[in-house]
Amino acid sequence: MMTITNDERLQYYMHDDVDAFRLELSGSLSGQGARSVYQAWRTALSILGGRPVIADITFVTDADERGRGLLQLWHRHGVRIKAASAQSCALAKSILGEPVSVPTTTSGNGWLHRLTTAIRDVRYRCRNSGTRRTSAWHLGTSAKQKL
Repeated sequence: MMTITNDERLQYYMHDDVDAFRLELSGSLSGQGARSVYQAWRTALSILGGRPVIADITFVTDADERGRGLLQLWHRHGVRIKAASAQSCALAKSILGEPVSVPTTTSGNGWLHRLTTAIRDVRYRCRNSGTRRTSAWHLGTSAKQKL
């Protein structure tokens, strides 16, 4: 299952996979967006059943005080922070005080995950470049909510 939530600044996807619960974040981890993803994480805690939580911040561009606090909270609670770009690695290290490692799970390495990530990145770039798409489409999603 994949859920998409976005506002003008932050977009996040929740993947409730068999081997892990993954949050993929894109954009600015700040303000109401940080609050929303925090609430989504707290709600998801009730269904984890011992599975690890992975927060992929590869496409996070920046974080305000609330976003920085959220990453620190996740880190203290054992959430594995994934940062696969130079910018996100630097951001994670500046917040957590240590480099983050890329977790190895089968759920994040498949072709569908790579395709979804690539399409999400293109959509994010189009949205931030001022280009407006005339139709919103969803890649295997069942729900989309506006914050």
